[in-house]
Amino acid sequence: MAIAGLALGLYLVFQPQNPAIEHGSAAAGMLFFARGIFATVAARRIMTILAQKTFLFELRDRRRVAELAKANQRLELLARTDPLTGLANRRRMTETLSRIWGSDKRCLDGAAMLMCDIDHFKKLNDHLGHAEGDRCLVEVARIILENVRRDHDHVAPTAAKSSSCFCPG
Repeated sequence: MAIAGLALGLYLVFQPQNPAIEHGSAAAGMLFFARGIFATVAARRIMTILAQKTFLFELRDRRRVAELAKANQRLELLARTDPLTGLANRRRMTETLSRIWGSDKRCLDGAAMLMCDIDHFKKLNDHLGHAEGDRCLVEVARIILENVRRDHDHVAPTAAKSSSCFCPG
């Protein structure tokens, strides 16, 4: 802006003093030069505004992508977790079994599966109600989880009344 103003000022000072140019031509030249300076300054300002808007849009898009990734992670967790016990659900159990008995090299030494059945669970549900049955399932899941010792062991409910513990290797 300052350079444009200085250039226009110099042009306005020296152009009318040029004896080789008529005053009408000098005035027309000054107007033409002034319009060019104005257009250059305006274009530069517009480019700056567009660059700032582009930057803000990119920031917004990055934030939206991060929010979407976070939402997808939550959905993935919900899709693989039993809502009552917080254990991995049957889908996760099936994926884990496929991985363990499929291409996982840790399975070369073998794998073990423990299935637990809660005796008389239906009677407990019928006699004390489903809320008490749910508390029983949560407590059984907690006890099993407390006793899983290795990071690659998995616990998942396989039905409404049982849990499975997968212990690869």
